[in-house]
Amino acid sequence: MENYGNIATLYDKWLSTDPAYRGSGALYVSVLSQMKSGRYLELAVGTGRISLEAIRHAPISMTGIDISEQMLSVCKERYDSLSDKKGTLSLCKGDVTQLAYHEEFEGVIMPYHTIVHMMTEEVANSLFDGVYSALKRGGWFLMDDFSLNLENIPWWANTDKPIIEYQDSEITISDHFQCDFETNLMNVKAFVNDKLFEDFQIHWRNPDEIETLAKQAGFEVLSLMGNFDCSAWTKQSPEQIWLFRKLGNSESDIQLPQFKEC
Repeated sequence: MENYGNIATLYDKWLSTDPAYRGSGALYVSVLSQMKSGRYLELAVGTGRISLEAIRHAPISMTGIDISEQMLSVCKERYDSLSDKKGTLSLCKGDVTQLAYHEEFEGVIMPYHTIVHMMTEEVANSLFDGVYSALKRGGWFLMDDFSLNLENIPWWANTDKPIIEYQDSEITISDHFQCDFETNLMNVKAFVNDKLFEDFQIHWRNPDEIETLAKQAGFEVLSLMGNFDCSAWTKQSPEQIWLFRKLGNSESDIQLPQFKEC
């Protein structure tokens, strides 16, 4: 399913007030900026807010894949106008659950709840299998998902009216989130000046489900954090941020991320 095509040019304004949007950007850019060399893959690169900032700081080779031509168009325009870069970014239109890479990357990132668009376990398994294949031995995979449950219902869920996310003299962007905490399903509607621009359903997963998917693909779990400030995960955490590693030689020289306060 192709999401965000209608709102691509407004995507960053739309999400600019979301703490997870800001926090995920800081965390993933911090991780990639640590890398001294190598090839890295961003799944659902979108407008490039993470990869573009990372290559300004690190001499790395990024590949960004996204299913939305509109999002990739925004990203390419920004990349072409970027003058102060140490690394490179290659863009590819494609489905992140159908990766065809084989042991090409030192690290893979999938930021900002992208896994919620994998609605079935078959599709989610295909994603993890593809990432495992794409990584070199000893390579790492960093991703995140919501951490929601009946004991941790966020203020923005199931409100009577849409919530204003962004507003200026010309544009008002608002969202409406309807969450079913029994099935972990969320219906998302985005409005621009009261006109419906996006309408889709997503599926978040509990930590035990994510861990099972990763281990079935062959990954080992290195860490689970509960927010983009790198704090430990608890049942009250708003996020789950995972670091996995592909099994490899113990002498692997692949640089692993080091987490610090973001």
